[in-house]
Amino acid sequence: MKSTIKLGIPHLNYNGLDCVWFFKELAHKHWMLLGEAKNMRENAQRLYASIYAAEVEFAGDQSQVEEDDVIEISHRLYRIANHVFRSVHILSKAGETFATFTLDSIFLKKSADKKLVRAENIERLEVGEPLHDIDVLDQHKQVKRALRGQAFDNLLHLPFSPAEYFNCIKVLYFANYLHLVSLCEFLSFDCVMPPIKRLTIYYFGNMQITDKMYGRSLQHGEHTTTTLVVNDLPVCLAKIAR
Repeated sequence: MKSTIKLGIPHLNYNGLDCVWFFKELAHKHWMLLGEAKNMRENAQRLYASIYAAEVEFAGDQSQVEEDDVIEISHRLYRIANHVFRSVHILSKAGETFATFTLDSIFLKKSADKKLVRAENIERLEVGEPLHDIDVLDQHKQVKRALRGQAFDNLLHLPFSPAEYFNCIKVLYFANYLHLVSLCEFLSFDCVMPPIKRLTIYYFGNMQITDKMYGRSLQHGEHTTTTLVVNDLPVCLAKIAR
């Protein structure tokens, strides 16, 4: 699948390409590529292809584009397991590739207590190209285990309105975590951070509307690592190269 976008102000932010906007747009393309999975249910419960990891890598950085640039995007879907899918989106301008976005999803459902839990009995989906010799779920679990072993201190409270950050199924939409990462960085370093060169985000959980979000940003040279925490448990880890 291919698509074309002429960039306008809504697609751009202070540093260039708005990664939050593009993650939302490309997640919709990910959903469209899943095709037959759109109406999947398990025991009358709706299933959702929830993003649990996302990545973007720029050839330079996010400032490479400007208003009125025409962006061509190539979208491809890969099947990692029956319930796990990866989409890769390659962005080009004037025939030159300048960014690659990657989204990994797993099918989840809402439990009785309104939390997202893993779906169990999914009929086989013959969509996407098989992707072998990769175990992104194990990598995700390793990162989560390492975080669970840490003590989180000196956390900043990150207040926000759920009305703008939660989606229609009443969970914090994955792309909006990046807004909170940016807020945490700004509060931590008291400045606007330089343009992004590479970004990797892992998602481990969600939050209820009554929960409070906290964060911690650490800087290591040109890299920052931000952990978002709810109820003493990490829900997001973002690693950014600038």
